[in-house]
Amino acid sequence: MKLKIYDFKGDQNYNNINFEVEKIDDLDLKSPLKINFSLKRAFVEEVGDVFEINIRYSCQIKVECVRCLKVIIQNLSGDFESKFIDSKNYKRLTKQLDSEIEIEPDLFEEAHDGEIDVVELVREQILLEVNLYPVCSVSCEDDSEIEKYKDNGIDQRWAKLLEL
Repeated sequence: MKLKIYDFKGDQNYNNINFEVEKIDDLDLKSPLKINFSLKRAFVEEVGDVFEINIRYSCQIKVECVRCLKVIIQNLSGDFESKFIDSKNYKRLTKQLDSEIEIEPDLFEEAHDGEIDVVELVREQILLEVNLYPVCSVSCEDDSEIEKYKDNGIDQRWAKLLEL
């Protein structure tokens, strides 16, 4: 879901918008990704219009145990917020870094082409949260897959070179 910030009129806000996503790049979803968000617009004198989005999400994803390669279901949920400004104000803000501006530019993200991609924000957050080395259980000792691909020493294709 992409929100176009230029479509906002006056003090228009979106509150408690719910939707689900069936598929998302880089993730194997077991259940739909549920997203709830609120978006409000505010005016900050030094920056201009600021769009603050608060997002809550939950889903189940399938990952493989790094030891035995069994499929594991991970429950993920969380909430976060981000603040966006339009491209013109973002460029102006980054140019003023050396001036006396009191607002940190890292507080804001750029709304590229005037859009905030809610699904992409959640995808990035999930990728940060997913365990990189999931194990099906603390006591998982199945090393069969590890042994299968374990380095046995010298690769036979290079053995003749070692004789030189």
